[in-house]
Amino acid sequence: MTDQEMIKLASKAKILGILKVIETYCGNKCYLISKSKEEHLLLIPSNVRRLNNSMGDVNEFCFTKHISKVLGTLKVIGGLGLLDCTAMFRLCNFTELDLSELDTSEVLTMSEMFRNSRIKNLILGDFNTFYVEDMSYMFSDCIIPEINLSTFSTYYVKDMGYMFDHCSTYDLIFDSFNTASVTDMECMFNECSARLIDLSSFSVTDRVCITNMFTNCSGDVRISNHILYKEYIYREQTNW
Repeated sequence: MTDQEMIKLASKAKILGILKVIETYCGNKCYLISKSKEEHLLLIPSNVRRLNNSMGDVNEFCFTKHISKVLGTLKVIGGLGLLDCTAMFRLCNFTELDLSELDTSEVLTMSEMFRNSRIKNLILGDFNTFYVEDMSYMFSDCIIPEINLSTFSTYYVKDMGYMFDHCSTYDLIFDSFNTASVTDMECMFNECSARLIDLSSFSVTDRVCITNMFTNCSGDVRISNHILYKEYIYREQTNW
């Protein structure tokens, strides 16, 4: 959706009395439109560069957290030019969160993006992570039954530390992950409850920090198409 289409939709919503203007603590203006009891849109204009909720009092500034308390479902539209999504949906509790039309093509950091969130149905669509460098704590402490990682491009990612720390989900399949640039995987799957962690596409060298990468991880870990128990991986991880 273009900015002009957003403005037109926002203007119509204002006339109908269903528009709320949300200004985050960093001064960015977004538009929340309730089209019906079941359909709610968050419009992010292209002039917004940063929707970072990690600074200050996280309970005060996580505007998406407060939205989730009221709405339950949300579709996010726009975001062209967005660079920073740090903690964007931290502490959220959504029945459904649809990000299929969120433009993340220029985003550099997604650290803590879904940290501490509870999302029954996370719709990522063609989620673009091409330029992202930081995914640390991205899904830390979250409860999301299904996390579709099939569209993730991670060529430029350097930090995956604590990415799935204490994450509760079903299976984690990393068939498209390129870890050539990663230097930090510390506690990446610490206390993760996924049934299966498929790392068949991973490439890990001795320059990568893998301290406590699988500590207390409850599921099976697949490396090079072999199922290995977490205890063995933890002992022999330096031989990757």
